[in-house]
Parts: sequence; structure tokens; C-alpha cells
Amino acid sequence: MSKVLIIADGKYGNILFNKILNDTVSSNTYHILTHSVSMRQIYKDNIHLKNIIFFHVSIDIHSLKQIMKKHHYQHIVVCLKNKTSVVNVLDNIKQVDIKSKISFLNHWNIPVDDDSITSIDTRDVLSNRLMNTVPNILATAQNVGSGEGELVEIDVPRESEYIYRHISSIKQKNFSIAAIYRGKEVVLPTSFSMILPNDTLLGVGQPRALQNFYNLVHGIGSFSKKIRDVLVVIDMQKNSKQEIFCIIKKAIRFYNKLELEHIFIKVINPKDIATLESIKKLYKRYITVDIVYSSTSNLLASIKKQNPGFIVISHSVFEKYKKIFYSSKIPVLCTSSPFLADDNFLLLSSKNYILYESISSGVFYFSSKMNVGIWVVNTEKKEGVLNKKTSEYSKQDKVIEHYQTLSGIFKKQIKITKQQTNAILSFKELKSNNSDLLMQTLPFGKDIVYSNKFSAPFMKNNDKLYYKLSSYDQLFLPI
Repeated sequence: MSKVLIIADGKYGNILFNKILNDTVSSNTYHILTHSVSMRQIYKDNIHLKNIIFFHVSIDIHSLKQIMKKHHYQHIVVCLKNKTSVVNVLDNIKQVDIKSKISFLNHWNIPVDDDSITSIDTRDVLSNRLMNTVPNILATAQNVGSGEGELVEIDVPRESEYIYRHISSIKQKNFSIAAIYRGKEVVLPTSFSMILPNDTLLGVGQPRALQNFYNLVHGIGSFSKKIRDVLVVIDMQKNSKQEIFCIIKKAIRFYNKLELEHIFIKVINPKDIATLESIKKLYKRYITVDIVYSSTSNLLASIKKQNPGFIVISHSVFEKYKKIFYSSKIPVLCTSSPFLADDNFLLLSSKNYILYESISSGVFYFSSKMNVGIWVVNTEKKEGVLNKKTSEYSKQDKVIEHYQTLSGIFKKQIKITKQQTNAILSFKELKSNNSDLLMQTLPFGKDIVYSNKFSAPFMKNNDKLYYKLSSYDQLFLPI
């Protein structure tokens, strides 16, 4: 139990006193020191409250000495309407008690150079409160912790890419989602909790990490809003002439389908003069050709500077530079055909389900723009089993639920099948027997970057075997 001394008068003193009367949570004992008649009347109406002791006296050094000699206060709150009174009371308190923490309402910008005194600037409080009501502004807690943004509220717009995502699919680095406010309900999230439109997330962590997460939730920096250009990377040590023009034709088809603004063609390791001349003839209003004669060591810096919406390359170039493409955090399409796909398929397994939920917005964005179907293949051999303790189904079922929900939002039909036999082998056979063009979409994670062709066949993660399906177009989306 803590003793708190309240020295107050005026309208703000009355408001503070009423707040104290409604405090049914803390076990504090409040001593009220005032000369206010109205506050005295409020006390008389609530005289039954045992945790409040009222001193109706003049606020001077003599009264303070008498009261503070008998009681030790953990905290002293000063809320007075007159600047001179505030300054005098603060000086008097420091003469009597140098241990108690003090906070005071500061209307007048009174300077404070004492660490034990906290100034509550009314102008800052009001402006911060008003700013927290403005759309697209990160709402930070001002009276918790350091007040620097380590505790924030993040509203989830209806058009956010994070709606209908499960908490477990969100990479929470240097921050965590502590609670979800849904109307008047407070939800303590589990890994299976789903974020709904108009939810408010309570985030705790490093201010920069929380600001970055806020930007993602609000679509600031989202790749679907940045896709204006496409970059074609050609390596003449890896790509034949036929392959080069196949890739360029695919990029032009994407340019038209996605209604892009520009195509950039970057040629590295140039060696075939005739092919180079043919590429140079492609210069148009919407096509720029850049031939790099120097080392490719600065390829990543060059890509980041250009900042394309996505990259089109061959599978062989992907294998050679995949660490660079991974670091760029830009979607990458590997292709060997000049034609666009008819369907977009995803292979879910027990080892990669979370990553597929994290790229769902990209899957629907590209599929909608390309007007292709979405085919979700669950390769897990075990059936979805209800956990009686948590009333939750398997993690794969949760991801499928997520895609089904998004299909209704995007008004796009999806096909969901279960493949209990070897999915990689089945799709290789499908490629040889079916004339339809398919595109595989995968999360571009470290499993792919560091995939080893010798150990990958023994892994349960289908994504590590991506190279076995390189006869298809493959779209790698950053996570």
C-alpha cells in the first residue's frame, strides 16, 4: 500500500479528485490537501471511502511541515491553478522532503532540473492526444515507460495486407503483439489468433521495430504498391541467345498484363556482340538497356538503387546470384518460357506453412493481376486433427483457412487439394503430360538460399527441392 499526497485546487483539481474517487483497482491511500470549497463538498459526498483522508487547510510551508512530519509519502501530486502557488509549493516540498517523487501539472512551461520531479505539460498532452486520433499516425503511450514509443497502438485498416493473418505468421523481431483490441473486447493473442479488419494491435518493443511494423500494416513500403517497373537481368555467361529473348518476351508480357511503367534490361558479362546489338535495338520509350562491362560485385547495390518492382531472370542466373536476389528483398520470377502461366500453385508442408501465410498478399496480388487461378496443395500426410485442449485444428488447416478467407475478399476462386504421395514427382509428371502452363510461388527464405542439392532430398520441406520443378515458372516472394 502506497501513500500519495494530492495538493490541488481549481477545475483540474476537481477532475483529478473525481478520478481518485473512481479508483477501484489500486490499494493506494490518498491524502488530499486543499483549500477548495468545491473539493471539500465532493469529499463530504464520499466520506465513506476509507482510503481518502481530507485536509481542508491553506497550502503553505507550515501546513506541509505538519502533514509531512507525520506521514511518509511515496508520491506527491501538485495540481494547482496558479503558477506562483505551484512554484512555491514545489520549493516548500523540497525543503521538507527530498525523497518523495513529485509530479505536477505544468500550464506555464516552468523549467525543471530535478530528476525526482516530473512535469506534465498540458500542451504536449493535448497535442499528443489529438495526434493519436489522426489517421495513419502511430499512437504511442505517453505516460508509460520512457514515452518514446516502446508501447504503441496500431490500427488495422480494412485494406491492410495483414487482415486475416495468424499471429504465428508474423515475424516479430524486436517487438511483440501483446494484445488485440476488438471493439470493447481485449484478446490475449495465441499463435493461432487471427487479425481482423479494424482491430487495434497493442505492440511492445523497440520503437524503430514498431514503426516498421506499423508501416507494413498500413501498406507503407508494401511491394504491391511499389510495382511500377520490372528489371530483367541477363548473364551472357549463363544465358543463350534463345533464352535471353525468351526472358525479354516474358518481361514484356508482364509489362502489359500488370500495366507497368518501364522495363529495365541489365546485361552482365557481355560477350556476344551480335546478341548485344540485337538487345540494343530493343530501346524504346518504355525499355532501357544497361550493359555492365565492369565486375558484378556491385550487383546488389545496383539493384537496390534501381529499386524495381520485381525481377525476371532465368533459373541458371537465379542459382548463380540467389544470395544477392535474396538480400534485395524484391520478388523474383524465374522463367524458361515466353508465355504467361494459367495457374499458380503452392506446395504446403509441415515445415513451411507459416511462410506461405506471410506471402499470401503477394500470391493474390500477382494472381489477380495475371488473371490466373490459385491452386493450394497440402502435402502433409496426416489429416487435420482437432486439438481438444485448444479447440484448434492443425497449422496447415489454419493456413488454408487464411487463403479461403482471402479468396472471398479478392473475389477469386482457389482450388485446394491434398497430395499424400510425392508432390514433387507428381508435378514433374504433370509437366510432361499436361499442356497447361503452371507457375509455382514460393516464400523466398533462407531455406531456398542455402538449399543443398545433396541434403535437400532428405528434408521434409518441399521448398528446399524447388530446383526439381525448375521446368515451371517460379515466383519467389520475399518474406
